Amino acid sequence: MRPVLFYLLGREVGSYGFFLMLAHFAGVASLLWIARAHRRPFGPFLDMTFAVVLLGLVGARLGYACSRWEEF
Repeated sequence: MRPVLFYLLGREVGSYGFFLMLAHFAGVASLLWIARAHRRPFGPFLDMTFAVVLLGLVGARLGYACSRWEEF
């Protein structure tokens, strides 16, 4: 895997961050499609998506810190 996917305006765009962002957008788009199909409001689902992503990132960082405690 290439660590640097491409350069945009002189800045590196990393492949991990790019595909993480792409997966997030795809998940939100599919959630919007499902919410519309079931005639549900999209706002609460978007709030929940934001909370899940944020808590997932915090939890992953805490797990990393706990597994490598001597580095911190």
